[in-house]
Amino acid sequence: MTKSILEIINNKIKELQKNLILLKSVAQDVNEENIKADMIKYWGIERGIQISIECVIDIANIIISALGTENQIHTKRVF
Repeated sequence: MTKSILEIINNKIKELQKNLILLKSVAQDVNEENIKADMIKYWGIERGIQISIECVIDIANIIISALGTENQIHTKRVF
């Protein structure tokens, strides 16, 4: 992998870490009852989880792409 690919992966990992820190801080104040009462908070948490999942998928796709087309058959193994 080239340095630019590693930089892209590292940036995605940093984004993921930032999102997980924010989600963890919000999770301390959330329970089943109060999350139902605050839809804006619910949507924010939901979106944070979606963005985190997208980061993981992006990282996997970058790795698969960097390995070349012959390895794209094994995409499911990455996940």
